[in-house]
Amino acid sequence: MNFTPIPTSLITAMPKLTDAELRTLLTLSRLTVGRGLERHRVTMQEIADLGGLNRRSVLRGLDRAEKKGLVEITRTQGRTAHTYRLITQE
Repeated sequence: MNFTPIPTSLITAMPKLTDAELRTLLTLSRLTVGRGLERHRVTMQEIADLGGLNRRSVLRGLDRAEKKGLVEITRTQGRTAHTYRLITQE
């Protein structure tokens, strides 16, 4: 059986998250925590495909989640993949 652990801080934040934020953060959780990684480099299109969102929704979700202190984004120049790390209080 496959499963992805979800950080408690994400569960706690759920009532305050939009659908795009939640889907984006759950996707990042799968790509990081689910693989035993602290951070992961991924494109917005990959997040969109895995989360069932369009790129605009991913961008909005990431922006809001970053402002709420739920994700750290290390941006690279150009339209390449960025590195994402979920912020957990655990």
